[in-house]
Amino acid sequence: MKKWLVLLCIGIFTLSFSGCSKISPTSPSSGSSQGMRSLSVGESYEFVTKWCSHACRGVAVDNAGYVYVTDADNHCVRKYDADGDLIEDWVCNGHFDLPAGVAVDNAGKNIYVADLRNDRIQKFDANGNFITEWGSYWSFTDVTSDEDGDGKFNQPSGVAVDNAGNVYVADLHNHRIQKFDANGNFITKWGSETGESGAADGEFNQPSGVAVDNAGNVYVADQGNDRIQKFDENGDHLATWGSEGSLDGQFKDPFGIAVDNAGNIYVADVHNYRIQKFDASGNFITKWGSVGGLDGQFSQPLGVAVDNAGNVYVADKLNDRIQKFNRTNVEIYPGTINLKSKGKYIKAYIELSEGYDVNYISSVKMEMPSGTIIPADADWTQVGDHDGDGIADLMVKFDRTLIQDGLLPGNVELTVKGCIQDINFSFSQFVNVIDAGKEHFNEEDSSSIVY
Repeated sequence: MKKWLVLLCIGIFTLSFSGCSKISPTSPSSGSSQGMRSLSVGESYEFVTKWCSHACRGVAVDNAGYVYVTDADNHCVRKYDADGDLIEDWVCNGHFDLPAGVAVDNAGKNIYVADLRNDRIQKFDANGNFITEWGSYWSFTDVTSDEDGDGKFNQPSGVAVDNAGNVYVADLHNHRIQKFDANGNFITKWGSETGESGAADGEFNQPSGVAVDNAGNVYVADQGNDRIQKFDENGDHLATWGSEGSLDGQFKDPFGIAVDNAGNIYVADVHNYRIQKFDASGNFITKWGSVGGLDGQFSQPLGVAVDNAGNVYVADKLNDRIQKFNRTNVEIYPGTINLKSKGKYIKAYIELSEGYDVNYISSVKMEMPSGTIIPADADWTQVGDHDGDGIADLMVKFDRTLIQDGLLPGNVELTVKGCIQDINFSFSQFVNVIDAGKEHFNEEDSSSIVY
């Protein structure tokens, strides 16, 4: 039997996305140097800090990084710095009854609070000094005249401010959005015209949260319909995404919603106990969280906000706290691939860096110079540190009879595909077959293989 020396040229990588994520592709890393190379393929969020705030329901961040939190049980608004140190406590300034959503204008000078059980919006300066208020109780079911209830509410839940200072209110039980100028003068409304909830585009079933991006697009957390709806500034419907469930892009009671400066959307998915992130078209990007009281876990996350640096703040209501997260890249490190032969199989040992697990691998294949694709046997296993370099290895097997005759001088490409943290990955390495007929193994070069 002929002996072959197989060298791995590990400076050639390809990276692709499909299937388990709708994240847009990024450019692959490349380079010619040997050794392990980091490929950034997505993002996640890691816990930074937390602080106690009783029954926190809404959260907002101004351009200076100050964090405003509504305390539903104690009927107050609290102001913190970005590390959670209390600055001011607005207990009595507004006489709240279950303050819910909170928003800050672009100048950071005016704070708007959805005073839910008082059926009004209250406006304050950044120090908590009361400026004005508007609204009173009104419901379609209680109307006794021809009034349309403009500027009145049935439990306002969410509030947002656009770059022009206009204020948008999620009028929860009237199933509509109302728009006002900065002084509370009514501008327009959309949603229910009868007081009944609906599920068609532009209709709502208890809209609980509202957010506005820099282009003036309005996003509504349509809680009872388990979806997000997108509108222009006049209330014309643009898009809808979501349904009831626990898969990516599905919801169980989406409540709070926020937009970052890049136009990405963050949704507090209450009874999936997580935050989901989407692009402006509703394509899923990432998620984090689970049920519990540990760092990074949630129990009824109701509010979400994003600062200018991309840090995310979550009002974790039943855990009585605010949690702060920052974005981190998900890194995948394709390592060297070693081919070794024994008996019926040719085995490939693929280095698994931190973050890899055998359960993330969906397929491994070898492409011969002829273009023939040889799939690995499906029973690949994680075998620990096979070659003693401190890095875990994945062992896959190829049927010798399918490969041996194809190993002629030239490039053989080995491709590994899988999914980690909801992001598909695929990396390939070329196995260069040289020195046909020469038996050789270089102990100092683990990529030199003989069989």
